[in-house]
Amino acid sequence: MVGGLPAVRIAGWAGDRDGNHVANVTQIGPATSVQNYGQVYEISAIVGPGLRDGVDMVWGAAPTFAHFGLDITGPTGVVVRVDDFTIEDISHLFQRDALNIVDVRDYGAIGDAATDNYDAFVAADQAANGRRLVVPAGAYVIGSPLVLNSHVEFQGRVIRNGQFYASGGTAWENDVITAQAYYAVSNPTTLSNVQNVQDIAVGSLVTGQGVGREIYVRSVNPATQTVELSEALYDAEGTQDFTFTRFKYMLDFSGFQKLSKFNLDNIEFQCNGKANGIMMAQEGMIFHVLDCYITKPKFRGITSSGRACQGMLIDWCHFVTNDSSAQAADRVSIAFNINANDAKIRDNWASQFRHFCVLSGANNIVSGNHFYQGDGVPNGVRLAGIVLTRSNTASTIVGNYVDNCFIEWTNEHDETPDFTVGFGFSALSISGNVFLSGQVADWFSYLVVKPYGTGHGIANLSVMNNSFKTLNGPSQRVERVDTTFADIDRNRLRNLRFEANSFENVTQTTENPVVVDHTQSSVAATWTVDTANALPFGGYARARCKPMCTS
Repeated sequence: MVGGLPAVRIAGWAGDRDGNHVANVTQIGPATSVQNYGQVYEISAIVGPGLRDGVDMVWGAAPTFAHFGLDITGPTGVVVRVDDFTIEDISHLFQRDALNIVDVRDYGAIGDAATDNYDAFVAADQAANGRRLVVPAGAYVIGSPLVLNSHVEFQGRVIRNGQFYASGGTAWENDVITAQAYYAVSNPTTLSNVQNVQDIAVGSLVTGQGVGREIYVRSVNPATQTVELSEALYDAEGTQDFTFTRFKYMLDFSGFQKLSKFNLDNIEFQCNGKANGIMMAQEGMIFHVLDCYITKPKFRGITSSGRACQGMLIDWCHFVTNDSSAQAADRVSIAFNINANDAKIRDNWASQFRHFCVLSGANNIVSGNHFYQGDGVPNGVRLAGIVLTRSNTASTIVGNYVDNCFIEWTNEHDETPDFTVGFGFSALSISGNVFLSGQVADWFSYLVVKPYGTGHGIANLSVMNNSFKTLNGPSQRVERVDTTFADIDRNRLRNLRFEANSFENVTQTTENPVVVDHTQSSVAATWTVDTANALPFGGYARARCKPMCTS
């Protein structure tokens, strides 16, 4: 009214339940400068527990009462008139009761990498009462062990430093549906005329006649009675019954259509033989799992049911089995699978899974890992540590410790598995690995090629600088063909290099090029030189030899 023109703002004094001042919260609102005498100004500020858009004074969960007033700053001698002072509850603008979500910020959570948000998360979880708990982007510190009973939706790119712990019972049980469906090679990733299609969940594992390993449901369309698959089926033409098994995961991103550049860093997943670890989104790139422990998943550690594994990185992780008491052939859990291309699997450790990984796609690098799959059964059966499901894999396996398991190279995700045109089994480099086994059957081999159709050869395979060692009885040779479905065509072996490998307790060493001593005792236009079965996969020497003769 008179005097110098001041600035005016809302001020508050925050107190806790014991009547103490909570001094570490913002207790002043934004200032408004008075510009003219006689003008009416409305001064306002919003006080809220969480750092939300529109909240001026963020108080968290500690304050339980407050005193409010006006704070006038500027020249002395100011005279102002206050017509009225109103405090009203506008929480309905932030707490979206009409929606099926609860935002942790509405209960005091602050993602500033400093505030302890334990109380806020507990309050939000209790208030959710069946609704989804939303954790917006931010760095949320949880200072004490936290158990959440709500489904959680994270809105950010990194989940770091924590533990997920599975408890309870029937909620973790698989959902299993058996339904009749039709499959046609002309539409290789679709099932049509699917019965009970509305009951099939996205992310379900598909099993049945002619279905390869780790094939999942990508989408379900009840209107057209179709199911989209993550991979093609190798021998399922026509109508048959399929089984759809939906595992339950501690982190399930299957509801995301696309999730890219997302990191899980230093997280412990205590699955406890009840739950599974991580289900990925449908699409995305560069999903990074770093320095995590996935302990005792019931069936799967990390599952990709779509293409969100494009360029995936799995580094420095520990996969601890739930199958340690089972014989190798009876194990059911798999550490992870990859459907897309360009995965980097580096410096991980895994023990006694059915498979360490099932890799589809191409251009993958598997480096520096140790995976052990043995048991105590004499002359025991071993299963593949790494399963490659594409014939033209263009992948590198380097510097790993392949312990009581083997590399299995198949084309089980090919809808036309007989070879007609293309590259066939080709473009694989295996170098600098340590292969070790003990108490295995003598027919055990470290590299197994398993064609799911006829006519295939092998080309551009490099096996170099590896150590092959068998304990407790020799193995016959380090490589073989599994002829369950078909053999390879040995007239179509091209550019196979087996060099600089070491063999311990292996009956037949493998070399290419192979060097043999031959004594020709009589004059002949054609010499027959025995390669002593040293060429890979029982192959033939295809080029004319140029002997070095002495006289």
